Amino acid sequence: MESPSTIIKKLPLKTGILSIYEACCSRYIKLRIFHAPGLDWQLQGMALAFDPEAGRKIRVTIQFENKGSREAIYQLHMEDGTCTFHRGQFFAPDLIVKTSPKVWWDISTGKLSGQQAFMERQYTVQGDLDILLQMNRLFRSREELDLQSRPGQRPPGPLPLPGMAWMQLALLPWIVHWIVFELNPAPGSSLIVPLLLSLAIISYRLKYGGATWLEWSGVAFFGLAGGLAILPWSSSWTIWGSVVSGLALSTCWLSSLLAAREPLSAAYSKWAYTPSLWNTDLFNYPNGVISLMWGWKFLAASCVGTAAIWYEGYAGVLSLGRLGLLLPAIALTVAWQKKAPDWPVADYHRAFVRLRLAASLGIAGCVALFAVLVAFGLQT
Repeated sequence: MESPSTIIKKLPLKTGILSIYEACCSRYIKLRIFHAPGLDWQLQGMALAFDPEAGRKIRVTIQFENKGSREAIYQLHMEDGTCTFHRGQFFAPDLIVKTSPKVWWDISTGKLSGQQAFMERQYTVQGDLDILLQMNRLFRSREELDLQSRPGQRPPGPLPLPGMAWMQLALLPWIVHWIVFELNPAPGSSLIVPLLLSLAIISYRLKYGGATWLEWSGVAFFGLAGGLAILPWSSSWTIWGSVVSGLALSTCWLSSLLAAREPLSAAYSKWAYTPSLWNTDLFNYPNGVISLMWGWKFLAASCVGTAAIWYEGYAGVLSLGRLGLLLPAIALTVAWQKKAPDWPVADYHRAFVRLRLAASLGIAGCVALFAVLVAFGLQT
């Protein structure tokens, strides 16, 4: 075996991290990173840049330990042509790298010499140093990396609709409900057609691969609301129905961050990308932000709708304001899709905790407003 100093001199300057970053955001922006992303962000990028052909016959685990933090342990496990990212110690490591996020990022982007950093003990290694020599072979370059979906990749079934088209279709029952409610707010007319649409959509989706959180929520809400329409409260529905359905949709978006397998928008947007990206924080966190924003948008719209009912003199202006909330929501969605790669996350665990906390507060707001509506409705 070669000496450690000889091996370090041969270290590749890039380890697949920059490749994944460039591939993700080269369509939108230039690289403008003002702080080093967290190790988990970087290592998930390396897992995506892994070359399955080059690693088809190896079984290797590289453990990364955040220098100065005992809790920050991550692993890249390569076996049978796959590379998976893990938080914590799941496999016996063949190589242990102790480094800070900034040092590893600077080495990966070529700002810092791997040899110099090793000699200065900015990072340390233990175990099979020969693994480091294989980095360029095991992880693909930007030119070789393609995160876009294969031609024709879409949700299963005979209908040739892409993922985002299914999202629009899943929202159709809600749109029909709001339109019909404005024309005739009676529970029967504003709930039956949306319920039938929701049942048709979910029946198809269950037959061909499974329904999403949004599709289940549509059936649940319109079915429950339709069942309750026979109760005395149905007279209040003609007043508050549109606001209540807005709260239900808000809860749907927000609860996907707490109880669903993936953020609501990710269930549809993932079909435009390679499946290896679907379960990563690199993909789910930006979608979590989008889902959180839309959840709060519908909560805000319900608040404005409530004000429009209470303050009849301003109903016209407030109703326009309620519809107008769509414009900033759409603008923020488009802007975030373009800018999200420009702000790599330092700590995904904390980032998701903040998202879930914001989602929980939004759901609490929905429950509080609904309680106020119930109390007010019982007096009308």
